[in-house]
Amino acid sequence: MISLIIQRINKQVMIIVQLLGGMGNQMFQYACGRHLAILNNTELKLDLSLLENRVFFDKNFFYRSYDLDLFNIKASIATQSDIPLYRSTWRINSIPHRLFNLFQIKMEGFKYVFIRRLNSYNLLRYNDKVLKKRGKIYVAGYPFSARYFDSIRDIILEELSFVKDLPPACAELEEKIKTTNSVSINIRRKDFLVQKSIGTHGIGYINKAVAQIALRVSDPVFFVFSDDMEWCRENVKIDFPHHFVNEELSGKRNEDHLQLMTLCKHFIISNSTYGWWGAWLSNYHGKIVVAPNRLFQKLNDVDMIPQEWLRV
Repeated sequence: MISLIIQRINKQVMIIVQLLGGMGNQMFQYACGRHLAILNNTELKLDLSLLENRVFFDKNFFYRSYDLDLFNIKASIATQSDIPLYRSTWRINSIPHRLFNLFQIKMEGFKYVFIRRLNSYNLLRYNDKVLKKRGKIYVAGYPFSARYFDSIRDIILEELSFVKDLPPACAELEEKIKTTNSVSINIRRKDFLVQKSIGTHGIGYINKAVAQIALRVSDPVFFVFSDDMEWCRENVKIDFPHHFVNEELSGKRNEDHLQLMTLCKHFIISNSTYGWWGAWLSNYHGKIVVAPNRLFQKLNDVDMIPQEWLRV
């Protein structure tokens, strides 16, 4: 009898987070969901069904894969017995399919939390009601604010630590980063060049950010990480010691670049959640993080950049 009661209670309290987007997006979604699971005293489950769907018709769409297995996360993968999964035969951008899936989720008794208003540029505002939710909850959207998990920072740092150490090929660069006043510069370009609502930040921003670092850090050494290193080598000119980190050191899913970034002491980030996490995961005391004054061209990002970070 007691076991049946416990099973019933467990079915009434469940946190499931929908994963969507690249590694940085998934890390935000995990961190928010993990905090909500802790507050509800239950486990976190991850819905990969939309992330792994490959039915789309837009040639400019960038498919992503599950990346959280690179970290020491505390979550399991949701199954059909947990939640009505998005069918692999449905198109990702089909509104009728999305609505029917939402209907199924609500019929299962889930409170549906969507951290974005449809067709709104209010994408990145912190919603203080999310963490107050209790019970059977399904979280979708983009919780792009550290305010969703800052109060459990130590837990997130531990669980978003890397499963594997850096490979021997990174040893020399790792030593340079650790023994200098290292500054990570993350430049995101390729997929953002075709996404008008996001855009990219050019050399003007990089120059301003480098100048701000130079005012605050003695003998800085810059390490450039990018998905477009050819462009960086041609355009990024820095009057301080600097290194363009080779693509060969990125790892199969760019996890080694991210791990190297987290070892840096100071940061210049672009409009990339991947670069954002490189800075946030750093535990260097007194780190300086420089971010663009406006991250995205058409999206409100007022809550994405922590107040202690510097905008230029």
